[in-house]
Amino acid sequence: MLHSNGEMRTILFGIVLICLIQPCKSFPIVLPQVTLKVALDSTGAVDDLADTAKRFTCAESLDAVHRLRASVDAVAVGASTVVRADPSLTVRRIPLAEGSMQPLRVVIDGNLRIPATSVVLNDGYETAVVCRASAAMRGWDEMIAPSVRVMAVKEDDEVLV
Repeated sequence: MLHSNGEMRTILFGIVLICLIQPCKSFPIVLPQVTLKVALDSTGAVDDLADTAKRFTCAESLDAVHRLRASVDAVAVGASTVVRADPSLTVRRIPLAEGSMQPLRVVIDGNLRIPATSVVLNDGYETAVVCRASAAMRGWDEMIAPSVRVMAVKEDDEVLV
């Protein structure tokens, strides 16, 4: 769920940033194929911001989302999605192909405001959280599971790994 055009820009910036981390001179940079999946309600909104988040997609759409997740390397969302809906972002509605893995979950969270109890931080599947360096300095990453990697971005957009 996207709550603003600003969050969409943040997610797209994060995707590009992650793909350009420490390019190797001996290999050409290959830009990723990016698929954007957005669910809109009948008024064209991605979220009505009611007190409780409600699902407004049908079973067929949910199956299609899980097929899409099964076909990608990563699923990226903004912090508002995690705060609002606490999604798992895993493939559950269809079987994973033999030898396949769950996609990497990428959460763009500049200020590390997602709860430490979030599913994406505690279910054991790999998650990357992209944040500002000043937020990472708070020691938040010490409270989360080993399957979670915090990637801090400095003001000059240099990524610390």
